[in-house]
Formats: sequence, C-alpha cells, structure tokens
Amino acid sequence: MDMKLKNDRHGIYTPAFYLLTLCAVILRTVALFIGYDTVTGYYTTALGKCADIFATVSVLFFLSYALVHRKDAGHEISLFSPMAYVPSGIVAVALPFLSKQLFQAAAGAQETARTLPMRATAILCAVLALPAMLFFLLCILSPRTLSRVRGECGILTALAFAAYAAYLYFNTSLPINAPGKLTEQCAYLLIALFFLYETRIALGRECRPLYAAFGFAAAYLAAYTALPALILYFAKDLIVSDSLPATVLTFGLFLFLLFRVLLAGRKDEAEHTPLTDSLFALAAAREESVREAGPLPYDILEAEKNDPDHLPADIFADLAEVEDEEEPESMSQESTESGEEETEAPAPETDAAEERGTDNVTASESDTEDEEETKEE
Repeated sequence: MDMKLKNDRHGIYTPAFYLLTLCAVILRTVALFIGYDTVTGYYTTALGKCADIFATVSVLFFLSYALVHRKDAGHEISLFSPMAYVPSGIVAVALPFLSKQLFQAAAGAQETARTLPMRATAILCAVLALPAMLFFLLCILSPRTLSRVRGECGILTALAFAAYAAYLYFNTSLPINAPGKLTEQCAYLLIALFFLYETRIALGRECRPLYAAFGFAAAYLAAYTALPALILYFAKDLIVSDSLPATVLTFGLFLFLLFRVLLAGRKDEAEHTPLTDSLFALAAAREESVREAGPLPYDILEAEKNDPDHLPADIFADLAEVEDEEEPESMSQESTESGEEETEAPAPETDAAEERGTDNVTASESDTEDEEETKEE
C-alpha cells in the first residue's frame, strides 16, 4: 500500500529552518564578498558580525526544540529512505580525501611543541574517517535501523568529527578566534553530538527531541558554513575553510542532517480507499454494538491503567448485576444436580431387596419340593 509522508511532528521548526537558513546564507555570502580578509580570517565590515549574531540566535532557537518537545513520546524511527542516498554518497566520497589531506597536514607540519596537538588530532581524525565512511555506506546499503555494527561505526563517526573540531582549534594557519574558524568548529561539535544520538537509534535507545534539536542546529551551521564558502570558491576561486575537501564534506553533512531530521519527523499514513473506509466503518459499528452490550474487560483494564482511583461507577454496577444474575443460575444448577444424585442413590437398596425376594422365592420352592418327596415316601 502506498504511504504518504506528512512531516507534522516538528511543528514550526521545519519552516523556520528553511527561512532562517536562507537568510543566514545570504547574509554571510554578502559579507564574504564585500568585506572578508582571507589572510587574517576576519570580516572587514559589520555585516559579517551581524550574520554571526543572527546565526547564534538561530542555533539557540533550534536547540529549544528539546525543551518544547520534551514530553513528546518517542516513536519508531525509520531512517532508510532514498532521500539520504545522495548526501550519504557525498560524505562517503569526501571522507577519504579529507583523510588524505589531514595526513599530509600532519606530515608537513614542523615537529614543535606548538604543532604537536594539531598533528595528533589530524592523525586521529584521518584514522577515524575510515569507519565513518563505512557508517555512511551502511546508510545506503542496509535497511536495518537497529544494528550493532551501525551503532559502533556511529560512535567512531562522532569521535571523528569531534577530532576534526579539535584539529581546527589547534590549527595554526588561522587565528584561534577567527569568525569562520569558530563557526566551523561549532558546526562539527554539533554534528558530533547529533551522531551520538544517531547511535542511540541504532542501539534501540532513541531520544527524538534531542536528536531533532541537534540535527536542526548542526544542519543550520553546516549550511551557514559550507554554502557561502562554495559560492565564494566558484566565484573567486577562494577557500575560506580549512580545505576544499572539508567544504564539500560540510555540504554533504548539511544535506544528510537535513534529510535525517525530516525522516525522523515524518508520519506514515495509509492511503484511504473506498474498501478500507468501508472496512473501518464496519469495524467501528461492530465495536460500538459490543460496547453497548456491557463493559468489556479491556475497558476496565484501560481505566485502571489510566486512573485507578477514579473508575466509572457504572462499571461496578454492571458487574454487580451480572454477578447477581449468575449466582441464582449457579445455585439452581447445583440443586438440580444434588436432586439427581439423591434419586440415583436408593438404587442399590432396591437391587438388594430384589435379590432378597428372589432368595425367598427360591427357598419356598425348595421347601415345597421337600414336602412332596416326604408324601411320596
């Protein structure tokens, strides 16, 4: 049966994501074109600062999803969909190139105390990029949501992105507080948190409010980081991020996170046909007729489960009437059975009397024969 997808679980956050992401990307793109120093990594106009402030407020808004929907009961999340094929492929292809670039950065850096953390985090991220690539390949090839292998690879994927955020922090090619560098670090930290909750889904311990909150925030920052950088690269052949593979990876992660969050918020509804409508109508009429006949045990159990101290009084009244009707019937049945047993009980005495009568007749006949023999003699 065909299924219609209705993304009605996220509420206003889905349209707000589209609107805020579009505004933020436009602001940062204009700021990069009109006032950005590629050498120092700072904006030369106030528009860049305004764009960063707007992005910070937007991220806080998306993180509020976990508070607004904290009472939202978890439901079964199905994340296997063709929607995630293309972004998963982009990320799986970009990860080996990023790993190669990180190995080269670690090998080319001078062996000093200042560059030691950068080299260590670069090697760690390059190594963890391989199981991360396996995770995204499993997202394409395997339809199983619950999978221990996917869970283990998800943990390594989260560690890989956290290690890349640490590499950006220790990287000395840009100042430590450069706006673009800070934005990219925050993006990858949120991405790492998102994949921790992705791992919980694979292990059967999903938490949809936090999953969606980190998903929206991470996807927003990934788009805010990658899309203006790609536009500037194709327009002026300038790279404002750490490297081109990193920019492509961030763009692929933006698409992956977006589709993942939309899949987590979808609601599957069966398509209605005249046949299914008629069947549902018949089932509803049958259930209503059964309920009119009296309280069902299921209704009583549900009432006890929901509010055991305030059960409807008519339920107990109906049950008392049913018990009163059943008791006389059971008593009459018991009296009838006892009467039959009493009637059948004297039968052995009758049989004994008949046997005694037969013995008497036999004895009288034998006495008569003896008298006749005596007369003949």
